Amino acid sequence: MVADEIATTEALPEDCLTRASLMVNPGEALTIRLFDGRSISGKLASFDLEKRLVVLEQWDELGAARQQASADDVQRYEYGERSGKGTGVAGAILGSAIGAVVGMSATNNGKDLMSGLDGAVGGMFIGGAAGYAVGSNMNSGYRPAGAIICDEE
Repeated sequence: MVADEIATTEALPEDCLTRASLMVNPGEALTIRLFDGRSISGKLASFDLEKRLVVLEQWDELGAARQQASADDVQRYEYGERSGKGTGVAGAILGSAIGAVVGMSATNNGKDLMSGLDGAVGGMFIGGAAGYAVGSNMNSGYRPAGAIICDEE
């Protein structure tokens, strides 16, 4: 993974852990490089700002394993590009299902099955489009790959 530094003119928090917690969401791929030369890669499980810990989760055929590192031992946080479209698909699926149920119940008069199916199809399209829009916007949008470099030890 090749990461570029993010150049910005806006004021960033001094604490490296706080900056990382603002840039990387749980579930995103993250590599942390430690001052002792080791690196840990995985999906971010959590940043614990009080205990100053970074918890990463790695999956293999046996299940999930969690690794944690003290934030004071982290020299660099490296993260990948985020497109903002990942949750859009999930939102579209959920929106379609809810839209179909609502559309069918709104148009079904209890006697004619076809009128309920027409409403379900319409509700699927409307709900799917709305779900995609909401899901895409819930993810924090586009972000290029980059790195947060902490103070040198």
